[in-house]
Amino acid sequence: AAQDYHRAITSGDLLSPIACPGHHVTRREMADVFVAWAKRNGELLDNESPINGVMRAATEKWPCP
Repeated sequence: AAQDYHRAITSGDLLSPIACPGHHVTRREMADVFVAWAKRNGELLDNESPINGVMRAATEKWPCP
């Protein structure tokens, strides 16, 4: 759902993408990326909503040029 939302809000000219995987990311792939990110950034998990962590993980894994 986060990937679909990100794609929808960045499809126009107003907002630039924050993650650019270059391929369709599966739910399993995103879960693996998030878990790896969370292990390195656990202090952020208690201080913000889960979607922020998901997007931070995606941005770190697939930065935009």
